Amino acid sequence: MTAWTPNPDEMIGLDGALGKIASQPYGQIMLGAIAVGLFLYGVFQVWKGKSRHMRVK
Repeated sequence: MTAWTPNPDEMIGLDGALGKIASQPYGQIMLGAIAVGLFLYGVFQVWKGKSRHMRVK
């Protein structure tokens, strides 16, 4: 948003952005789905890292 708004007083942080999403219809559900997706992506990355076999020459 900084690219469009030259006034720093009009800026909102991450908490403001998440608050705007949460106040939308189905916003709580969207935030929950995003949180679950990020968690599952983290689990996938840990699993992928543990199952990778590295050879040292």
